[in-house]
Amino acid sequence: MSLNARVTAVAVLTLFTITAYVLLRLLFSPQTVLTPAQPTAISQNTTDPTSAASVSGSRIDSEPGGGIDVSGDPFIDEPSTDPQLEDLPPTPQTAPPVVLLQGLPIEGVPTASVDQGSQPLEYTLQDGYKVFNLTAQPVAWEILDGVQVTAWAYNGMIPGPLIRVTEGDNVRVNLTNALPEPTTIHWQARDIPLDQQGIPEMTQSPIEPGDTFTYEFTASAAGSYSYYSFTNRTVQVALGLFGAFIVDPAEPDEPAPAVDIPIMLSEWRVTGSLTFPAASVGGAEPNYYTINGKSYPDTAPINVQVGDRVRLRIYGMSAFSHPLHLQGASFTVVGIDGIALAENRRYITDTVVIHQGGQIDIEFTPTQTGIMLLKCNIGLHTINNFGLEEGGLVLQMNVSERE
Repeated sequence: MSLNARVTAVAVLTLFTITAYVLLRLLFSPQTVLTPAQPTAISQNTTDPTSAASVSGSRIDSEPGGGIDVSGDPFIDEPSTDPQLEDLPPTPQTAPPVVLLQGLPIEGVPTASVDQGSQPLEYTLQDGYKVFNLTAQPVAWEILDGVQVTAWAYNGMIPGPLIRVTEGDNVRVNLTNALPEPTTIHWQARDIPLDQQGIPEMTQSPIEPGDTFTYEFTASAAGSYSYYSFTNRTVQVALGLFGAFIVDPAEPDEPAPAVDIPIMLSEWRVTGSLTFPAASVGGAEPNYYTINGKSYPDTAPINVQVGDRVRLRIYGMSAFSHPLHLQGASFTVVGIDGIALAENRRYITDTVVIHQGGQIDIEFTPTQTGIMLLKCNIGLHTINNFGLEEGGLVLQMNVSERE
């Protein structure tokens, strides 16, 4: 047999073997049984799976209707019965089980008593401390006219109330947990003592439902900061447990801006009457994007005058990055991640990318009357529920003549 004939025979035999293997897999492998198409995310089991405001789920396994059944597959080895392996101690369960979230129903959840988030939180003075009170609780929150979500919120608002203090202040925050599962608060700020960082099982025990925990620290560094849940973050932060924490400098080196507000970006997955913690995984992608808890056209407009200095403190509280563009003007980036930039480090642009967990301060001065828009440059992030009309991450600024 010639060399060419031998090569041809080997190729034909190889092709036949591969084809036979594929056919056997199709004939003898069972149907893959997947969990019903629900948005998915990684979470821990809640302490009260029967609560209307709790997250329920089922484990990924071979139970009916869930997981992947590989029993009887001739191409998958059976578990080993080696006696030496059977004598080994079981592997300890150190990680929480992965569950499929089934959504939070709106029924039975109290409606929020306010319609705008980031409202300034009042404080009292006690023993040289500015004392603030927060409650983490489920609420029905309207993100858009006719669209409510089941949210977990601080003091019943999304974002949570604005906590604003001055550099050098002693701060005390009492957090009461009215959720169906444990929680904590992490302060994303500089020079916070380690034992006040809110990391469960490391710096503190989780705050159980019905309990109150007190955080105490000195706000020693000025900047644009945030606070948010550090327990079961994939669920709790996505459902609204976040807020702005601003520390003003003790000695400002310039006059205060005419407008100075936090802009917190987040998103939601809503299907019928169920709310899912949105995430960047298959089936849990958001269908609503919000600025300060609202989707356009229900985002709260900003009213300014020509010549006003406007400062926006922008926070990425979502699982996505957003290229924000200011239409009709440029702006100066004056701070990044809570740290003010020196004059020679500031820069002018009209678009800035806000990453997950990132924070950027921008300033600009309108020079003409009319309507300016701050919006995300990603088209899917500027519509509601995959519709055609403008929505989502769009913020309107109305500029009028100076009085």
